[in-house]
Amino acid sequence: MNSQIVIFTDLDGSLLDHDTYSYAEAEPCLTYLRKQFIPLIFTSSKTAVEIKYLCDKTNTQHPFIAENGSLLSIPKYYFSAHQSTLGTYEKT
Repeated sequence: MNSQIVIFTDLDGSLLDHDTYSYAEAEPCLTYLRKQFIPLIFTSSKTAVEIKYLCDKTNTQHPFIAENGSLLSIPKYYFSAHQSTLGTYEKT
């Protein structure tokens, strides 16, 4: 069985600087995750529109969780586009 790493992160005060809301200090980590094909799932109390904007700015094309868990957004064709990095499962 192949294992897959997935990282979930809060935004305010975690990925984003508490005072400036900048993600500049996290950029080296974001670049590393992209190169390693490790999904980074944003989870926040922010609205879907706010998180989608941040996804676009950070070139993050993975599902996200918004509004304190009341909304899960999965990009169209996400699982078919990432099929090769999701691993395979054996029938039992």
